[in-house]
Amino acid sequence: IGIVIPGMIIGAWILLLNNWRVLKEMYLPSGLILFLIIAAPWHVMVAGANPEFLNFYFIHEQFLRFTTKIHRRYEPMWFFLPVLLVGLLPWVAFLGQALRFNLPSSWAARQEHKEALFLVLWAGLVFAFFSISDSKLIPYILPVFPPLALLLGRYFAHAWTDDTLRGLRTGYWMVLGLGIALAAILSEAPRSGTAYTKVVEYDAILSAYLYAIAAIAAIGGIATFILGIVRFRLAFISLALSSVVFLTVLSQGLPLMDSKNSSKELALKLKPLLGPDTEVMSYHRYYQDLPVYIERRVTVVDYRGELEFGAQNEDVNNWMIDEDTFWKRWQSKPTIYMLATRSTYNQLMMDKRGRFILLAETGKNVLLTNNEMHP
Repeated sequence: IGIVIPGMIIGAWILLLNNWRVLKEMYLPSGLILFLIIAAPWHVMVAGANPEFLNFYFIHEQFLRFTTKIHRRYEPMWFFLPVLLVGLLPWVAFLGQALRFNLPSSWAARQEHKEALFLVLWAGLVFAFFSISDSKLIPYILPVFPPLALLLGRYFAHAWTDDTLRGLRTGYWMVLGLGIALAAILSEAPRSGTAYTKVVEYDAILSAYLYAIAAIAAIGGIATFILGIVRFRLAFISLALSSVVFLTVLSQGLPLMDSKNSSKELALKLKPLLGPDTEVMSYHRYYQDLPVYIERRVTVVDYRGELEFGAQNEDVNNWMIDEDTFWKRWQSKPTIYMLATRSTYNQLMMDKRGRFILLAETGKNVLLTNNEMHP
């Protein structure tokens, strides 16, 4: 739905802008038949094996996801605006100038700017479509970035031979401001005890990465601003190189942040302890990567979430249990291992309802057992 509907809207706009001439060049009947030959067999086979599939796939996962808060991923309409601005860093400093440069100055001049109009409609309609959705995730607007990159590239191509192109100086100032602001935010992150620590727990190595990224952002912004006074080509090379270095260092640091949230580290410690019949539980959440790492099914305690639909259509009583069943098993079975968040573990310890032995912990998760004599 994220590709087909915006694509249909964009296609309709292109037809209008070209006075319907492009319609004569499109092989609509044969194209539709080819599409169905490729796509339909898989859907037919899956629906035959799973009668509930069509309703789930087309109604629940498409229309209900878009029009309701059924997936509990609601965000305000402006949610994707900061995502777009951050995702285009540092090139976002020239986005407004690129749009003004590429778009026609009047409706009469639209025929000379058909490609630019197509790219703007591509980005704008996809962005608007998902902004009005009641379910939002950051990757939804990834299709927005290619057309914006093309518009920016065309603007830079003209600036390469024309240092007086309108908007360049404004862009240099914005690059400078963004570089310094980003450096300040990243430098403050490890020292902050509020919002940042809710996302990730900082250690010395991760903090060093953040300081390095902050330095790159500041140096890149200052260098681009200074070189832009001399010539655009030098500023562009500076901005491109600093972006490459920035993203390279950032990509090296991201696994450190991921390791604080992933269950991999705990799962690898847990796996050698497991016997053929040892039960592993996930308490009040579902770690999607845990069954993969330990190569077995996990018992999910008092949680449905993204498993809701499957739980309604399959017999899951053996491995999706409620709170009462959990306590009976936890207090009666010889050895059970369980993963939970650190905050959940703290609450369990305060409640003092059962015996919880801490075996290992990462940034946000803990590994527990009910048996001090575990293998």
